Amino acid sequence: MKAVCAALTPVFVYLTATAFGNWKLLFPLYGALTVVAAAWLWLTKIPDERCQNNSPTHTLVHPTTFTGCFAMMKEPYVAAMTVGILFSVGADVGFSVAIPEYLKNVFKVDVDLAGMGPTVYFVAKTIAAFAGAIVFAKISAAKCFPWCMGIGLLATAAIPFVPSPFAFLSVVAFVAFLTANSFGMCMGLAIERFPAKANEITSLMVMAIVGGGIVSALLGFAQSVFGPAGIVVTLGLCIAYLFGLGLFASRRRDLVK
Repeated sequence: MKAVCAALTPVFVYLTATAFGNWKLLFPLYGALTVVAAAWLWLTKIPDERCQNNSPTHTLVHPTTFTGCFAMMKEPYVAAMTVGILFSVGADVGFSVAIPEYLKNVFKVDVDLAGMGPTVYFVAKTIAAFAGAIVFAKISAAKCFPWCMGIGLLATAAIPFVPSPFAFLSVVAFVAFLTANSFGMCMGLAIERFPAKANEITSLMVMAIVGGGIVSALLGFAQSVFGPAGIVVTLGLCIAYLFGLGLFASRRRDLVK
């Protein structure tokens, strides 16, 4: 769903600009939807499955707190996977910011067409997310993790050498397809390691979405200093961390099935 919404954002921007004459009116619309969703969730009663009588651990249940979530960072494995989430989301946001800039500055593509570029990235992510649900039901994520990230890193490194906008978007789609499930793999592997702390790990890792803001700021700085090369290097570093994390996970023999 996240990838679908991200893919549709350029379309919503265009429709908002066409209907109201100012695409920035999309921000209050998104803000209002966020408030409505938060209120709806707050008023929705969600039973804790750990408290059910048929749960073998119902007598050991403790409420999930902010302190408990951040305490999981004391576990190096969870901390590494949480940073992986940060860079995973950072790469997504980074590509959505970088694709139009790269198309405009390197290939001199029209601004309106360049703005639709991120849709290619997120459509590929959507397809990969569905494919991942099938693949990871049969193959351990720990086995796929380093291969996907490693090939994705090589593809990212090839971006400066592509000769045309079509080739650029093709490589970007390929990177998106390979790295699409990094978020789920980081979270899933951490929960497999500490299943009793699934709530704390999930909450902690969702907070790591802030990585999108951090990486996009670094991306802007790198572009201002080094130009298009700075964009590629910044995104490459995000995927390089995920590749190293994949190698680390693949060596955990108790996780590879």
